[in-house]
Amino acid sequence: MHIHPVHDKYSIDNEGNITGPRGSISPYSIAKPNRRSTYRALDLAGGTTYSAHRFIWECYNGRLIGEGLVIDHLDGDSENNHPTNLDECTAKENMQRATDMGLVTYHHGSQHHCSKLTEEEVHVIILRILKGHSRKVIADDYGRSKSTIQDIASKKNWKHVWKTIEGNNYE
Repeated sequence: MHIHPVHDKYSIDNEGNITGPRGSISPYSIAKPNRRSTYRALDLAGGTTYSAHRFIWECYNGRLIGEGLVIDHLDGDSENNHPTNLDECTAKENMQRATDMGLVTYHHGSQHHCSKLTEEEVHVIILRILKGHSRKVIADDYGRSKSTIQDIASKKNWKHVWKTIEGNNYE
């Protein structure tokens, strides 16, 4: 039995089954806090609400989660709260793991929901930047801000288009 480091009336067994003051709590009877969340929430006595996976990790490891750290589901399944499937890591590590597993996809360039330019337009903008055209003139030509053109010029945005140009030795 693994007792929670703060809420000592609650514990888990080696499988992650939770026991509280009123007896066993099935992990699947724990409600999801809202329809957008994939994590189950555990309401403790006294009004404290915990994400089940975080609570189970803390019980199993006998300590609170480190400051600035998150709990990752190693198999990518947010319903699998078995203690051996939970790992403490940084948010960056968590996102990288999710990306590696194909759970998260990033939309770049014109596929991004905020994009106002196409790859073809950015390609021409980069060629104009490389030829020394004024960023203000380029911005005016495309109806964009000078800072948008500067972000392209500094490779802050549209790096994938820069790579195609640099790969063709346009610089």
